[in-house]
Amino acid sequence: MMKCVGRREIVVFLDYDGTLSEIVSNPTEAFMTGQMRAALEAVSNKFPTAILSGRSLRKIYEFVNLTNIYYSGNHGNTVISPRKGNKIDMYDTTGDRARRTFEADAGMVDKIVKSEVKKYPDFRVMLGHEVLEVRPNNDLNKGTALELIMGKMGFTSSNRAVPLFIGDDRTDEDGFRAIKRSGSRLAIVVSTVPKETEAIYSLRNPTEVMQFLWRLVEWKTMK
Repeated sequence: MMKCVGRREIVVFLDYDGTLSEIVSNPTEAFMTGQMRAALEAVSNKFPTAILSGRSLRKIYEFVNLTNIYYSGNHGNTVISPRKGNKIDMYDTTGDRARRTFEADAGMVDKIVKSEVKKYPDFRVMLGHEVLEVRPNNDLNKGTALELIMGKMGFTSSNRAVPLFIGDDRTDEDGFRAIKRSGSRLAIVVSTVPKETEAIYSLRNPTEVMQFLWRLVEWKTMK
């Protein structure tokens, strides 16, 4: 897998829910384990790192709380740089996204939400992993955020850096497509079952993601 990297820098992009944390019934309790936090901190000290999430910047920063990485929230609609706290010029939605876990009446919820959102042409509904997400009706997504962050990091040429992205959700497919556009093959989907995806590789759950992150750190150390 790492043979394609050569002497180039790896830039690590990670989804949060279902990737760094387990999917839980109450989204406000989707905390990383202590072991995952240690792995993420170790990676961020070895590689340029960014979190790409559908959550608001405020919420994803509260969960991760590392100052040396980039954060993208609201599916690419907001981005914040490490340390400085200055937002990059992107569309910024107001407030947190609507996130509700599906239960037995998922069909009814789907119908009601879509019917209501139709009244507001500036927004659209996106089906995520056990959630309905109300998003701004624009072309920004995790893929555009990935490409923007690569540029802000100074990696405008594929000769200098290789992006790596790990995600589990349908909304992460935009990120996987951006990986392909960059010429990289380091797109990794997190799933317990085979599914249609733009990713090349797969891990089964956040525990395997954590193990992979530690192996990445070891590889960098040995290199």
